Amino acid sequence: MSVYVGIDVHRKRSQIAVVDEAGEVQVNRNVPNGVETVLGVIGDLSIGTPVAFEAAYGWGWLVELLEDYGYQPHLVHPLQCKAIASARLKNDKVDAATLGQLLRADLLPEAWIAPLEVRQQRALLRHRFQLVRLRTLLRNRIHAVLADLGHTRPTGGCFTGPGRAWLAGLPLPDASRHVVDDLLAVMDALQPQIDALDRDLAACARGDPRVAALRELPGVGLLTALAVVAEVGDITRFPSARKLASWAGLTPTVRNSDRTVHHGHISKQGSPWLRWIMCEAAQTAKRHPSFAPAYQEMARRRGKKIATTAVARKLLTHAYHVLRDLHERQAACRRPTLQLDPSHPAVTPQRLSGNPSRDTRAHPIRDISVCPLTGPTLMGAEETGRLMHIASARPGADSRFRRAARPTGRRRTETASGGSAIPAHGHPRAGGEQNAPPVSVPYREGIIPARAGSSSSWTSPARPRERGAGLRPVRCTR
Repeated sequence: MSVYVGIDVHRKRSQIAVVDEAGEVQVNRNVPNGVETVLGVIGDLSIGTPVAFEAAYGWGWLVELLEDYGYQPHLVHPLQCKAIASARLKNDKVDAATLGQLLRADLLPEAWIAPLEVRQQRALLRHRFQLVRLRTLLRNRIHAVLADLGHTRPTGGCFTGPGRAWLAGLPLPDASRHVVDDLLAVMDALQPQIDALDRDLAACARGDPRVAALRELPGVGLLTALAVVAEVGDITRFPSARKLASWAGLTPTVRNSDRTVHHGHISKQGSPWLRWIMCEAAQTAKRHPSFAPAYQEMARRRGKKIATTAVARKLLTHAYHVLRDLHERQAACRRPTLQLDPSHPAVTPQRLSGNPSRDTRAHPIRDISVCPLTGPTLMGAEETGRLMHIASARPGADSRFRRAARPTGRRRTETASGGSAIPAHGHPRAGGEQNAPPVSVPYREGIIPARAGSSSSWTSPARPRERGAGLRPVRCTR
């Protein structure tokens, strides 16, 4: 019997509900957070049992626990779950049972669970951003102290070499001097940590092609590219650039009723870090020729802030297409292709000059088949033979399942005198005829003719050709 588990996660304790196939709540218990306590409730359930929990504060430990013990974690979007299952009575028991019921009915609004390495990269980047924000906070405190005493900042700022010397010699009251010295000491203590993080992040970005591709965009530097890669994660989970922009909270809100439509500000529902880093990159990208005309036109109509946000969304759209194209190119490079076994007897002159109809040995193309819809695919010999048998059973249909393979080395053809010669683009053997009609190499079963006058023994049967003069068909018995 299948069961479904819903967990209402909190900081110290969690509510666990177990629901069966009929929708009856079997267990609904409140336990402290921990491995032993959680397994004491769900430890007897079978491996692969689905478990649903909201993306609340501190859910990472629960994901690792469930994955380690073979359960299927389902991360729930809190806002969408509230819209689906809002109730007048709300407590931990009801919330946990509701998660289990939504999981049983397949109505759970799920969120993507990032892999551990992606979560660790996000944590490192966010830690660096928080340290820089803390340093900026300390600088603003020093600026406030100087402004309160009527001192203007020198040219170049207060935190360069000359600026620090000017700040040290500035006559300040005792309390203000104490505050400024403490703030400068904290800033000096933060700088080594920020520099160390920058070195670690630069080392992580050095071998990532996604970072190099994103840095070609205007306004995108090393840290911005790393933040986009870490926050987006798997780009294939977004079917379009509009979905990514909506996930980042850069799309406007819409209130529509009948013929009345109100478009509001951006939703700000999604990744705040991705939205922030794209707005920071837009501050530089809006001066680039690719974005400057649209930015200036919108700034004239709607203001600079809204225009900068629009540039941030356009920049995120460009980043989506860059990452998507890179993923498709990498997938195409990993796609298997037809390869020949050079040691196979089928590629030797003795094989070509003999009688192929009596040879029942395997073809040099091993465990690779060509599907008419998906292209070359890795396939076992039994499955390949079954497809070729089905194809040969219908006249005219076998050509869809056969494709020609191009050898990697020098190609040999059979001359009119019975010898073998290398094609004209290679180094012809003395006495061999280069323009003699070649013999095609058998591929599994059926007939694959070769064109007359061709310099290659390998022809593609995908396009039908008429048999006439100069064609020497070879029938394969396998």
